[in-house]
Amino acid sequence: MSSEPKIFDNPLLARNKTLLIHYGLWPYQSKLARRCKYSLFSITSISLIIPMLQGLTDDTSTDIVIFFETLVATLMVFGGFVQCLIMYARENKMRNLFNEIDANWCKLTDYKEREIFLHFARRGRALVTLFTVSTISCYFVFMIMNNIPTIVGEATNDASKTFPYYSKRWIIDERLRNLQIFLHVIIVTFYSGMVYIVAITTYIYSIKHFCGIYAIVALKNLTSTRRVMPRNTKYDVLSELFDIVNKHKEAIKGVRSIGSIFRRSFFVIEICFLCAFAMILFDIHSNLFNLRLLLRICFVASIFFMHTFYINYGGEMVIHFSDKIRMATFFIQWYSIPSDARKVLVTIMQRCQRPDTLGWIHMTYSNANLIQILRSSWSMAAVLIAVHDVK
Repeated sequence: MSSEPKIFDNPLLARNKTLLIHYGLWPYQSKLARRCKYSLFSITSISLIIPMLQGLTDDTSTDIVIFFETLVATLMVFGGFVQCLIMYARENKMRNLFNEIDANWCKLTDYKEREIFLHFARRGRALVTLFTVSTISCYFVFMIMNNIPTIVGEATNDASKTFPYYSKRWIIDERLRNLQIFLHVIIVTFYSGMVYIVAITTYIYSIKHFCGIYAIVALKNLTSTRRVMPRNTKYDVLSELFDIVNKHKEAIKGVRSIGSIFRRSFFVIEICFLCAFAMILFDIHSNLFNLRLLLRICFVASIFFMHTFYINYGGEMVIHFSDKIRMATFFIQWYSIPSDARKVLVTIMQRCQRPDTLGWIHMTYSNANLIQILRSSWSMAAVLIAVHDVK
């Protein structure tokens, strides 16, 4: 087991480290601890996915609204399972990413650069706190509103009108059916839902760190030629520009490391969320005159929206800050630097012609992608509504 990076002892990152350890995703744990914790999560997730999938095929699953709500819950648990599986399989890449972040902090010698890193770290913590608090709050409100009949003892014994559809073969005691489903669903969905928080908080912290490097490179581009000319020699100019090239290379490498860990799992999650949004919109249309059910669906829609928003917001930050380097580079006073330095400057300009992006296949995580997901889910929901109304 390799030594842990000291940067994660910082209070800004300690909570995220604790969550990673809890799910067996912390790459510096012993292999036995990682396997035990990951196996526990996998068994717990599958123990709910299978009964709900089988419940969808039962003869009592006749209500189309509850059918879609059960399918949404299944997609949520399945997405968490996939996310945890991919992060677990990327142990070495996560270790390399964390080591790289720690090395960047250890190499800091300039006061301004440290302040930039701290600024981005605080912004990352603020985003993570907002995301965590809002997501967990919406989750608890949703679960309470969804299980009010069970809590107050007014739950119906009619399986066709109970959310979620749950296979009869998994019921231990028919008299305690509602209590078993209530406890199983609330525990497993919370356990699976926390995986999204673990993944997205790690994602945001990492994105913010490398956006800080992009900001440092952009600042150096704007100030390098002004600071070294005309008092210093061409070797000082070359040293400044080579430092810019190296830092830009670090930022690009870091973003690619983040992409190698998260892009596939986020792609699966966004496809699941696309389908879930469509079914949620269908449910909203079907429960317009039932205030409790309408509010319940709106809260679960908020959870899905926040997850999708932060995934795409991270990609948008990469695009924004990497594009700042291009703008800063084109405003360098190239005419005042030696010819040898201009060759290095051309290399920088060629590298930053296009902003860096995160994504997989044809999906690029950005605000435009978020809007496209909402539009596509709206179209799918319109089709579902039209088909249901015809029937």
